[in-house]
Amino acid sequence: MKEIPKVSEATIRQHADGESFSRGQQYYKRGAVTELALRGALLKAEVEGSAYEPYQVRISFDSGGITTASCTCPVGLDGWCKHIVAVLLAYLHQPQDVEVRPALEELLGGLDRDQLRQLVLQLAARNAGVADEVELHITLLRAGSGAAQPAAPAAAAISMRHTP
Repeated sequence: MKEIPKVSEATIRQHADGESFSRGQQYYKRGAVTELALRGALLKAEVEGSAYEPYQVRISFDSGGITTASCTCPVGLDGWCKHIVAVLLAYLHQPQDVEVRPALEELLGGLDRDQLRQLVLQLAARNAGVADEVELHITLLRAGSGAAQPAAPAAAAISMRHTP
């Protein structure tokens, strides 16, 4: 199994305050972390919390360690929330529960041009935002920027509000 480099309980404690670590540890121990999956350099999971829908946690890393960690919870702390802590503890202590999936590059690598085109069309039919993302990326590529991954993909499509 691919491992997240340089991550330990000490690292988690360093990025989370004491209460977030303690609460995250409780979430981990009671089994609130589900859908734990590793795809390439992205660790994803759901964490059951106080909201009806589980919170979505995403943790990206490179050879130097964790590069980003995000959660859909409304808590805006200077550090990792309890849900991120719970996911990392589950990964560290129960690696056998992690579903290892192939990297997206690997999945797409075996498809020909027609298959890729059909895939994008099917995704866009299910989610209108996909078509907007594709349009933005094509616009950037045609403009010669070469940036296929803008920092804020939806930013170009956002217009100014007309009402307060």
